[in-house]
Amino acid sequence: MGLRERKKERTRDELASAACHLFTERGYEATTVEEIAAAVDVSPRTFFRYYPTKADVAIEILRTAAIDITLETFAARPRSEPLTASLRMAALAPIDSHEQRPDEVFTVIRMINANPTLRGRIVEQQLQGRDELAALIADRLGADPAGDLRPRLIADLLITTMSSVVDHWGNSNCQADLRLLANAGFDLLESGLGAAADVGAVPCS
Repeated sequence: MGLRERKKERTRDELASAACHLFTERGYEATTVEEIAAAVDVSPRTFFRYYPTKADVAIEILRTAAIDITLETFAARPRSEPLTASLRMAALAPIDSHEQRPDEVFTVIRMINANPTLRGRIVEQQLQGRDELAALIADRLGADPAGDLRPRLIADLLITTMSSVVDHWGNSNCQADLRLLANAGFDLLESGLGAAADVGAVPCS
């Protein structure tokens, strides 16, 4: 990556970080694009070069904080590791990454739940993340994702379970132990996931 590209990447990251801080401090609706840009000492016009709308930076914050970490962690796990162990580590990775900043995580959850547009957008991101995870699972299983039900089903179950865990945590005003909840949710899934991974291919037709 050249100097220009690194500078652009740094500016993009700084805008997302400033937005997350301001959303935490003032709330999503009360924060303006002008304030986010000013926090990084750039113009609103520069902000719009990186993010078409304020919603786009909010979605990127969540995508980076949760979905990307899950995918990267699963991809990095040893192929010799049991699939269920790799999935558990991938599911817990975003929690471990942000356990020192629960206020920021809660702010992101709260602003998404309170804004139908953001909620719809994050569902789109979850579906995309599910498809990416299913492809990684298919590769691990040596399965054909177009003809085998297992990768998509396992990815669906994991994404849905973790969404339920995070929603439950948010409803407790972040008072519950998020890692404990996540492990409990995964425990409920694990025997079924293990069985799905161990059986042969499940044809879609």
